[in-house]
Order: sequence, then structure tokens, then C-alpha cells
Amino acid sequence: MNPEGDVEQDMLTAKKSEIQYLMGMLKKTEEQKCMISARLELLKKGSQQDLSATTAVVIEKLRSGILSYGAYTNHGLHDT
Repeated sequence: MNPEGDVEQDMLTAKKSEIQYLMGMLKKTEEQKCMISARLELLKKGSQQDLSATTAVVIEKLRSGILSYGAYTNHGLHDT
């Protein structure tokens, strides 16, 4: 083989290696993206469940307060 052929072969081998490396990096990045997306979905669902639970507690406290206020005013303890 001549020196030009050696250089050409070395460059071809280097390019193939670079392509394999970049394809591996792309695959790894796509996998990380999927994992992050799944984590975000879990966090969103958890936040929605937390919000629902908090809302239920607040509604119950409001109902309780309204009922207590109604009992308070119905017993003549409140001037209207």
C-alpha cells in the first residue's frame, strides 16, 4: 500500500469510529430524555394528587367552618 492509501484508510477508520461514538452518545441522550420525561410525568401526577388531597382538606375545613358558623348563628349567638 502507498502512503496516500494509508492516510486515506486511517481517515476512513477515524470517521467510522467518530460516527459510532456519536451514535452511542445520541442513543444515551435519547435514553436519558426518556427517563427524564418519565420522571416528570411521575412528578406531575404526584403534584396533582397532592393538590387534590390538599384541596379536599381545605374544602372539608371550609364545610366544617360553615356548619359551625351556621350552628353559631342559629343559636342566637350572632346578631343579624
